[in-house]
Amino acid sequence: MGEFISTIIFTLPGLICYYWLQLFGITPNQKHNPFEMVGISALLWMPVSVISIVAYNFLVLMYNLFLDWLESKVNISLIELRNEYISDLTSLNDHLTSFPFVITFLLFSLISSYWIARVYTKLFYKLILTNVNKIREKRDLNKLSNSQTVWEEIFITKGSNVVEISKIDGSEKLVGDIEKVSRPLEPERNLTLTDTHYFTELINKYDLKPERYYVDVRTGMKIGIYNKEEIKDSQIIDNASSNPIV
Repeated sequence: MGEFISTIIFTLPGLICYYWLQLFGITPNQKHNPFEMVGISALLWMPVSVISIVAYNFLVLMYNLFLDWLESKVNISLIELRNEYISDLTSLNDHLTSFPFVITFLLFSLISSYWIARVYTKLFYKLILTNVNKIREKRDLNKLSNSQTVWEEIFITKGSNVVEISKIDGSEKLVGDIEKVSRPLEPERNLTLTDTHYFTELINKYDLKPERYYVDVRTGMKIGIYNKEEIKDSQIIDNASSNPIV
């Protein structure tokens, strides 16, 4: 049981932070194997655990001060109720038999990992990416984009995304606005399109062409992405015309 609790305390905070990063959009371009996950968890464990331990020690300080105040009022020794501070890995390991400590530590880890992931995605990720791209430019290499995968960069964005889906040979085109899209690491590439009739008529009526294409060479799928401004302008013109598309 002790080994199980130790595994949770020494791996779960890093894993929580890793999944927060994924939810905030820092998605890896491939799935990690178990050994890589252990390494990532170990790297993320340190900042999350340090903040959680500092928060726990502060809570212990407040609790012990309260006991000091209570002792002065009731004139009864409450030394056996005092909690010990965590100052090293040995004292951390000694606390693993305390169920309240485990719950408190995991709660603090959940909160601290959220803020670490949020600060990293908001500030440090952009700073790191900027410096990496400066070095890549000096080596005559293309810049890295803000997104980790092509799928994420093109399709998981805010606003209307009107696309044309077909096979590479161009047969059976399907046009519509993306409503839902699979996440980057899902095994299948799936899209849900809405207003297919409306956008098919709009594109045919104003002879709009895709601005760029996403090609999946493995499945033979081709997705044409239309310019958002052209779609918007065409909708404005069509709505003002005498025979708008219904």
